Amino acid sequence: MKVVSSERTTGMGAAHYTAVLMKDDLFLDKPQGGGVWVRVSEVPGALFLGRGRGYNEYEATVPEGTVVGYFSRSNSGKASVEIEGIDTLGSFESANAWADGSWTPGG
Repeated sequence: MKVVSSERTTGMGAAHYTAVLMKDDLFLDKPQGGGVWVRVSEVPGALFLGRGRGYNEYEATVPEGTVVGYFSRSNSGKASVEIEGIDTLGSFESANAWADGSWTPGG
């Protein structure tokens, strides 16, 4: 499946990007120990599509069922991570814990 990411990071802490769940060089369909989020721009074979509206646009082809997360943080630090079809978390740290299987609700 194709995954597209509009990526931008500011010097004031804002960030916006799409990432896929991986462990080593494998794409994951669920969290597990050692799982990490990899920005689409850093996926092996990702294509740079150009720059538009202040964002760098990337596309990568990943196996069907790979977990996809949409990361967004404002300059004020308000963060949200939407894990496609699964959950929405309130911080990048919670999303990282979810990826490696150590996240607990409310924890």
